[in-house]
Amino acid sequence: LAMLAGSAAADPRIAIAARMAEPNPPEIVLVQRFKLYRGNPTYALTVVLFTMLLASGCGSLFAGRWDDAKILPRLLACACAGVALVWCTIDPFVHATLGASAGVRAVLAVLYVAPVAFFMGMPFPTGLREAGRTTESLVPWAWAVNGATSVLGSVLAVVVSMTAGFSVSLVLAGMAYALAYVFCVRARAPAQLPAAASLAIDSVVQ
Repeated sequence: LAMLAGSAAADPRIAIAARMAEPNPPEIVLVQRFKLYRGNPTYALTVVLFTMLLASGCGSLFAGRWDDAKILPRLLACACAGVALVWCTIDPFVHATLGASAGVRAVLAVLYVAPVAFFMGMPFPTGLREAGRTTESLVPWAWAVNGATSVLGSVLAVVVSMTAGFSVSLVLAGMAYALAYVFCVRARAPAQLPAAASLAIDSVVQ
């Protein structure tokens, strides 16, 4: 998907496509890990899904405060770091707090999931806003890709988790965010070169 977008040579399209090509393993991994933590699959699904939807929605809303187009790579980097943090700390966190009461564990689960979900909710609306500034025709295209890859990515995440393990699924999610960051940075580089060259020429002329 990112390669198709790259061939179109549209910088917001590359960033959005790479972001939306990421499957949805963080939710699946968190539900699986907190299933033991909460003692009931239904409770784990409720806590994780509710927290991720609410926190990512808040992240999307908060991202609207930033009007700087350069913020998108930073948000992608934060999301990538969040996935890496989950990969490194989820098992120690569960084992360290497993002896707490049910109510305390529910609160701890919310506090653990919310920050990661908050940053994961920022890249898409930011990229969508930037795409709309470039050309309005990219906006419905982005929503269509988002819907398609959300369904496909969820199925792919389950297959990868069942065959290779939940940790591998989480690593692939981090790699997807990292690729989105690379595509976004590389797409912006050509646009910055003419401005730099123009500034150098002006300084020489003066």
